[in-house]
Amino acid sequence: MYTHKWLVIVTCLSAVFAVHSSQAVVTVGPGGSYDFTTIQAGINWALPGEEVQVYGGSYAENLTITKNLTLTGINVGGARPVINPAAGQAVVISMGKTVEISGFEMTGCQGGIYATNAREVTAYVHDNVFHDLDAGSGFNWGDSTTGGEAIYLGGTLRIYNNLIYNNTGLAGDQSATVRLRSDVANHEFFNNTLFNNTTNGGAAVHLIGPDMLVYNNIIAYQNHGAGISKWDPYGGWTEEVVYNLIYGCDSGVTDGEVVHSRTITEDPQFMDETGLDFHLMATSPAIDAGMAVSLALDLDGTPRPFDYPGVTGPESTYDLGCYELNVVIWPGDANGDGMVNLADLQVLGDNWHSTTATRNQGDFTGDGYVGLDDLQILGDNWGYGVSSDLTFDQAPQQLGLNIPEPGTLLLLCLGVLAVTRRVR
Repeated sequence: MYTHKWLVIVTCLSAVFAVHSSQAVVTVGPGGSYDFTTIQAGINWALPGEEVQVYGGSYAENLTITKNLTLTGINVGGARPVINPAAGQAVVISMGKTVEISGFEMTGCQGGIYATNAREVTAYVHDNVFHDLDAGSGFNWGDSTTGGEAIYLGGTLRIYNNLIYNNTGLAGDQSATVRLRSDVANHEFFNNTLFNNTTNGGAAVHLIGPDMLVYNNIIAYQNHGAGISKWDPYGGWTEEVVYNLIYGCDSGVTDGEVVHSRTITEDPQFMDETGLDFHLMATSPAIDAGMAVSLALDLDGTPRPFDYPGVTGPESTYDLGCYELNVVIWPGDANGDGMVNLADLQVLGDNWHSTTATRNQGDFTGDGYVGLDDLQILGDNWGYGVSSDLTFDQAPQQLGLNIPEPGTLLLLCLGVLAVTRRVR
């Protein structure tokens, strides 16, 4: 009888381990249809080399990864899964591990993704959003007190297509929004967008180590810090910092030690930075301004590169930053859908007489005011569509479109008046 019981137990356990060993993907989500409801439980259950897929929801967890793993956020209903513990770091990776992390939003805590002792990991971090991380009084990390970094990693790194904004670090000349440290060569930081981060004396990106490649990034409005800095105690480390747009940083483009080239120092012209829309306007100097890279999609999953009509890039047609503008935006196209139509007239009407408007609020002249000049531009381009293989001057003829007569423009004016009356 006892032999029979042990046989049953051993058989059940064997079945459990057999199922686990064959499970290449572990799922995490807020409902009962997933393997687990917390990310850490999924990480703990996964075998080395497996993937943990996390579906949309909010996860107030401090995650620790102690094995080789792929951690993938799955967009649900237009929203990324959010990792938002009250304090500490969102993710800590143990030394010596190979980890890929993508598809998440991290916010509300003291730091984003860290490595134990900030070194000796192989990390692929891409297509994430880091925002409103605040160091507060900081925390002990290695031999120092730190906090507020979106990314603090060392080892072999490939970091791209991330959006990083409104984060606050500690004071100090080595503080950083992104801190990259390595004793090995050839790690890359590219096609990321950083905006309005605060380091109180440091930089947006701080480099520690040899042969770092930093390219195709947009770094804008770094508060109390430079765009890029480095620490080189031996005096022989070199870096390749090329094809970046660095603008509005309080302490300049770099700390003076970083060698950089082909740097754009103009306004990146985001669609609506106040509304946290960091897509590029059609007039942005970041369009087609990057170097060629093996990157098929942007942060939205939009194909890249896209050769924008009328723009000749220095080397390739890749845009800088995490977003690729891959639709021709016509004059008068306020909502960026590739058409100039009633939807754009609605936008213009909603913001009629505004003195602080942006382009996607109907200010097509760039003077901040929405008025008759903007309505004229909309009327001149009424009905225009978009096609990636048409130039601006070919499109009206090939699409069979007509510019409206003055009478049509009058009707447009009446339409705006009607819209504004309804809004009021």
